[in-house]
Amino acid sequence: MDHIIDMRDILAEQPDFRFVGPGDINSLTSVLGQRAYNNIIYAGKSGVGKTANIYGIVQSQGVLPNESTVTLPLHIYNRKFYLLNVSKIFEGEEEDIRNNFKIAIAILKSPGSNVLVVEDVNDLLNAIDDHGVPGIISLIMDELKKGSFQSIFMVRLGAGGESKLKDVIGCHSDMEELFTVIKKSPSNKETTLRVVSDARSVIEQHHDGLTITDDVCEELVELTHTYPTLAVYQREQPARTLRLLDNISSIFITSSNGETNTSERSTAVKQLQDIRGQKNNLLSTINEQQGKFDTELGELTEWYEQEHEHEPSEIDLATYYTSDMKHNMRMVRAANNELINEIEPNIHSIMSSINVNLTLGLTEVKSIFSDLSGIPTSDMDDNESEKILGLESKMLESIYGQEMAVKTIVGAIKKSKAGLKPHGKPIGGYILLGSSGVGKTYLAEVLAKVLFDDESNMTSFDMSEFKAEHTLSRLIGAPPGYAGYGSGGALTNAVRKNPHQVILLDEVEKAHPEVFKILLQMLDKGRLSDELGTVDYSNTVILLTTNLAQHLSLDATIDPKDDDTREEVISNLRSIFPQELINRVDDFLLFKALSNTTIKKIVEREIVKINKSISSVGITITLGDDDIDSLIEDRYKPEEGSRQILKFIGNNLTNQLADIILEHPEGGNIDVRYDSLDNVFNLTFQG
Repeated sequence: MDHIIDMRDILAEQPDFRFVGPGDINSLTSVLGQRAYNNIIYAGKSGVGKTANIYGIVQSQGVLPNESTVTLPLHIYNRKFYLLNVSKIFEGEEEDIRNNFKIAIAILKSPGSNVLVVEDVNDLLNAIDDHGVPGIISLIMDELKKGSFQSIFMVRLGAGGESKLKDVIGCHSDMEELFTVIKKSPSNKETTLRVVSDARSVIEQHHDGLTITDDVCEELVELTHTYPTLAVYQREQPARTLRLLDNISSIFITSSNGETNTSERSTAVKQLQDIRGQKNNLLSTINEQQGKFDTELGELTEWYEQEHEHEPSEIDLATYYTSDMKHNMRMVRAANNELINEIEPNIHSIMSSINVNLTLGLTEVKSIFSDLSGIPTSDMDDNESEKILGLESKMLESIYGQEMAVKTIVGAIKKSKAGLKPHGKPIGGYILLGSSGVGKTYLAEVLAKVLFDDESNMTSFDMSEFKAEHTLSRLIGAPPGYAGYGSGGALTNAVRKNPHQVILLDEVEKAHPEVFKILLQMLDKGRLSDELGTVDYSNTVILLTTNLAQHLSLDATIDPKDDDTREEVISNLRSIFPQELINRVDDFLLFKALSNTTIKKIVEREIVKINKSISSVGITITLGDDDIDSLIEDRYKPEEGSRQILKFIGNNLTNQLADIILEHPEGGNIDVRYDSLDNVFNLTFQG
């Protein structure tokens, strides 16, 4: 009978099981001992340990009190816990399903104090609707009212979790009379560390020879509590840390094995391949002989029932075993013994010999965690002062002509890292104003690369795509009942996946006004919520770009730091932005038009970039100062910024360059001249 399963049988197959916390078990057992309201709705997010704690009760029933960390009340020792097998109990037609439930209830009503455990009662309710078998819940509730048995209904509080809980409470009129709601919270650091420390030995055994240090367990607990919303682990504590430990251990073992290709390892691989063949042969023998035995056993059982008119016991049948059946049993027994006593130990021995010196330490954990999460390893260290102090000079190596903007943003980052900004707020929030092509977006890319180690640690949104109000759901998630609900929003998911990054909202003045309410929450509270939970923006830099005040940007006589200029900038901002938003940004930065000197540096940087990209084919290009000056005089317009002149270089110079590279695979030097008369580049290959 597998419609309900004795949880002791399941636990017998999980010798390495660990429950979460005695305090939670005490809450469950106290409700089960009540005279009334003694059924439980056990609610909590996935991974908090609801099922584990019920198994913890079952496990503790079989342990003497002086050998257990849990003290069970006496009334619990005589209780049997049965797990509802939803997939099995809904097999067949409507009548079959009703009979399945009646058989299950008959077992639950048998002598003793029995408890029915439903791992996800919402799945049960959905299955009842899908299979068209109304009345099943009423059937269970009638027996609970009589006290025939008790029940624990579990509810997973994920996206829309509270509505799921309401659905369960509202599924029958007697729910509130019969059930007590217990909400399971994620475990704290202390409990998580205990669970992870207990589970460490299981993972070490799984990866024969691996050693996991105490420091690693403590570091993983710290990381998963410090960065609770990362997409890499999804579940709640303690499952979040357990999953990460398992993942990092596997990556560590895989990469460590991949780095060695010694003769010792080659020998081990050959041995494993041979043993695997032996193991497969044994498994084939076991399956074949067991199949023959089961076939004859079925025929023998059928004969016995007809002959004696009752079901036989194993002892009854054993007296009638044929010589073939006995032979099959011996074959199965011998193959199993060889598998358990020789093959598996040999496999473990070989694996241990390869992994024997592998120790997972803090350095490896931080490196792998950084790869998984996108969080720079420097941000996990206690001291990154050297990096922050050199931030301004590092950025100015790439950014020309906007020194004041760089200095202002770096100043805010220094204050934030020094703890001088309000806790919880973003590292910085700025409005970048100026005409097109002056470096607003480029500054964001450089900041991501220098501060967060990689320019890919930037998420950019073209806010002209969010002009209509209904498009806001793409940013922060769809409301309940709408398509996309449960998937989160692009703005929240980006930081959920990587909390250390630059958020660039480009041309923000083109977005729907409701966007500004979202920005207020990000800038003021450093948090934003969607249906998947709350996301923390305290490790992000938020940059809003706009083309407002272009006339000020292009006026070479204007000083961006002048009070009158500042007031005029604010006046321009008020035409679009609400005053509350203007008050909450750290500053607004007016990007000045690029001078000819700055444009020359940008062109020179582009030539260096081209040379770097073609260095592998042995080609080098040279563009002289006079030619660059002529190019700028002819092609550069301050209102266009650097984009058009760089586009001209891309369309004219690189197209010709491609032809020469293909014609001269041997490599060489190319002299580039700019013809101001025809506005073209002339390229001469010099070999």
